[in-house]
Amino acid sequence: MIHDPKERMICAADFRDRVVHHAICKILGPIFEKSFIYDSYACRKNKGTHRAIKRAQFFCRQYQYYLKLDIKKFFDSIDHAILKTMLRRKVKDKGLLLLLDIFVEHPVPWTKAGKGIPIGNLTSQHFANLYRLFTAFE
Repeated sequence: MIHDPKERMICAADFRDRVVHHAICKILGPIFEKSFIYDSYACRKNKGTHRAIKRAQFFCRQYQYYLKLDIKKFFDSIDHAILKTMLRRKVKDKGLLLLLDIFVEHPVPWTKAGKGIPIGNLTSQHFANLYRLFTAFE
């Protein structure tokens, strides 16, 4: 359980599994990157928190109003079937897809079956970026 900035339950993989997650993200990063809008900053090469803050400051100087929002339980609400369909649109390697299915289907104890990805895994961050992108337009 973490409390920064709000209370959240984290599921962190074992060290050896995290190594695999990082290796997979090194492969997925360039594949997904082509699809993301410029102003998406989470877990992206040459982006991150500091750049997101600078970009937000840039917009705040130009506009009087802004919208601040948070999607409640976003990671817990991700539908496995939808995410797997999205991954199949981007990834064609059958072996990699089998491994990604294992990551997606990893049970999150407090969610319904077929829903939720664990906060704390690097692959989950990438999956969330992809899911936001595709579900925004469907």
